[in-house]
Amino acid sequence: MIKDHFSNHLVRAVKDQLRDVRFQIRRSAHRDRLRGSERGFLRLPVPVAFAADAVFSRFATAATLLALDYEQRSATLEFPLGVDAYFGGPGGSEARTQDFTYEVYYAFKGLLRRFGAREFLVFEQCIDDAYARILLCHHEVIAALSAGSEAERAPSVTRLCAAVASELAFARPIKEVLLDPDAATAPKNLFLSPNAYCACVIGLSTAIVSLRRGTPVGEPEAERDEIIVSADMAVDARFSPLIAALRGRDPIGGLTSEFAAILPFLR
Repeated sequence: MIKDHFSNHLVRAVKDQLRDVRFQIRRSAHRDRLRGSERGFLRLPVPVAFAADAVFSRFATAATLLALDYEQRSATLEFPLGVDAYFGGPGGSEARTQDFTYEVYYAFKGLLRRFGAREFLVFEQCIDDAYARILLCHHEVIAALSAGSEAERAPSVTRLCAAVASELAFARPIKEVLLDPDAATAPKNLFLSPNAYCACVIGLSTAIVSLRRGTPVGEPEAERDEIIVSADMAVDARFSPLIAALRGRDPIGGLTSEFAAILPFLR
């Protein structure tokens, strides 16, 4: 088990470094047409940049094939899923608990594309670190998922989803993002903190699915998209108190209260 974890950790670290190089290359190809930071801005001829990007894409694919859980992680992704799918519980499967890092990584990417980002750099290892912290620091809340009725589980589900959002926000998996200044799809508050914004959408979306009756693990694709849209609109409307909660003395407690106030209108 320790060897498997170390191997996956190493593969993720290699993939993240390759992603960093590819991001710098793609940003060079786009020049200054996109809004973003200027960290180590490379200036390569556009044909060279795209050729180099293709080469590093093959390296990234090769690194993925080294992962011991490749077959499981390359299965069809679904987001959002209920917390039981990630952490176990009456509606979950123990085999799914290893999907969190991979599925949330693609959730971040999907949200950034939805918001009009042309290029972005997201580190998978940061998400895995956040997941490890959730398991370590919030095990009592995770254990409470298996106890009591749905109504009794609701506070634990809400707090765990707030913990997910908080830990992801503080792990800062989004390292850089280039947004098209003319894109009309970006929420007005996304620019304030892309990590906090996307983390709150992910946490709130997970809470909505987790607290719905009937199918706690998964929803049809159209319903999942509707859930994400609802969570996004709620986060954009309430971003000031949400970010204030994240910056407070008790981020998870504050975020739990904010989620609890929002969720009755989204379920």
